[in-house]
Amino acid sequence: MGGGARIGVVMDPPATLAYAKDSTYALMEQGVALGARFEVITLDDLYLRGPRARARAHPAEVVGPPDHLRLGEAVDRDLAEYACVLMRKDPPFDTDYLVATYCLDHAACPVINDPAALRAANEKLAVLRFPEWTPQTLATSSEERILAFVEEVGAAVVKPPVHMGGRGVFLLRPDDPNLRGLVEEATGGGRHYAVVQRYLPEVADGDKRVLLWDGEVVGVVNRVPPPGELRGNLAAGAWPRPAELTGDERRLCAQVGPRLAADGLRLVGLDLIGGRLTEVNVTSPTGMREVERLTGVSPARTVMERLLAELG
Repeated sequence: MGGGARIGVVMDPPATLAYAKDSTYALMEQGVALGARFEVITLDDLYLRGPRARARAHPAEVVGPPDHLRLGEAVDRDLAEYACVLMRKDPPFDTDYLVATYCLDHAACPVINDPAALRAANEKLAVLRFPEWTPQTLATSSEERILAFVEEVGAAVVKPPVHMGGRGVFLLRPDDPNLRGLVEEATGGGRHYAVVQRYLPEVADGDKRVLLWDGEVVGVVNRVPPPGELRGNLAAGAWPRPAELTGDERRLCAQVGPRLAADGLRLVGLDLIGGRLTEVNVTSPTGMREVERLTGVSPARTVMERLLAELG
């Protein structure tokens, strides 16, 4: 099938994505340049008919601005007609996302990342598979438990377990008069889980995004929060800067990457602050555009070259 491979891409509606920053666009651009064909599948077009996974898919043509991606007339396909499917839907990892992974379990073709692996690897909690590299972490809906944790570690960051892009992320300090209010907001008054990690002051120097394909590093970018901002997320206004990995960070990636790949998590973005692993991004890891702009090397090109060579 090789360069003419037909690839399905499960993603958000293209019009909702920022072309200049979006890694899914980058993957499709590079794939087309290598001869692949892509079809866009949104969650409302993915379905099961009996045990067969199917989709109402739109053939996608990469074009110039302002459209960037032109969608053709929809076709109804069994997913078996694809060389592979890329699961690139952004969080939240809600009920609809969960059911989509169940549909993809029935795909008679490879799915990247593996849907069962996606269910098993919450992006905020998968770090706990590697406790030697992870800051102190708590997952709970108990407000009192969070308050005790903050008192213990001195300062902490709280975030929701299902969102992305820095949404709902707060700094918790023991002496903050708003501490209880922030904890109440983060947990919905004790009704929802929150993930709390010891605050790493090194975040002022940046939050490194390390892109992995099959466990190997294919790109690194540092995301530096602007003054007065806690979050090192590009979507929250962090500045992309060139980055290199330290010796310890290379050892971290060498230990973490192959284990994730073996679980079916082939395209991954690790977040590193001060040499500590804070998140494992597996749904739709981004940063490819920024790496290419800063280094001239395209992680998307590397990924698509290796994937198409594998498809044969």
